[in-house]
Amino acid sequence: MIERVDIPQAGQAGFIYLTVRKDADPEILEQLRRRQPLERTVAIPHRWVPGFSSSEVKDIVNRYFERSRQS
Repeated sequence: MIERVDIPQAGQAGFIYLTVRKDADPEILEQLRRRQPLERTVAIPHRWVPGFSSSEVKDIVNRYFERSRQS
């Protein structure tokens, strides 16, 4: 369902950006359109995930995305 993951490298970049595929579930796409200004892109704040450091969150998201692409 995730088409792309962008993790800005700049020190002040506090978000991971996930872009949902165009052929994703229509209900999910509708919810994103209501909440997100970038239509299919979701911004996740990686600095405020309890129990994990910023780099751990980035690593988990990258590993999950790469494994999902291999399937």
